[in-house]
Amino acid sequence: MELEQWRIKVGDLLVGEVGKKAELEREIKLSESFESFNFSPLLFEIELQNADSGTVLGKFKISGKITGSCFRCLKDIEKNFGFEFNASFCEQRSEGCDGLIKNAELNFKDVFLQELETHLPVKFLCKNSCKGLCEMCGIDLNLKACKCKK
Repeated sequence: MELEQWRIKVGDLLVGEVGKKAELEREIKLSESFESFNFSPLLFEIELQNADSGTVLGKFKISGKITGSCFRCLKDIEKNFGFEFNASFCEQRSEGCDGLIKNAELNFKDVFLQELETHLPVKFLCKNSCKGLCEMCGIDLNLKACKCKK
């Protein structure tokens, strides 16, 4: 099932008229974590369009929850997460093509994983004003002041 969830049959779309669209939703649970982040099952809202000459254009909207540790205080946190991206899929490799259509199916996993990397937070914070941990004693400065000399 892991690979199946990333595949979309586009045969009917390719033989239809140019501009023909198809919309679908898919919920996908990522089987791996990324840079110490974990995700709830992600909802993919997908719109595909026949763009002529064996090309399908895709608009992807992703939403879900991301979990990880705060960069400053190390507290486990969960936040809403989402982003959108566009991609083109072609029957033959060409410039501007993000993925291939094979046997009237497109597989959007690799395109999604590339996009995901660009949307991961650089510093995952519980809140922007997080004070972090004391470098000397390790106390959470959001909860209590320490008496260390700095």
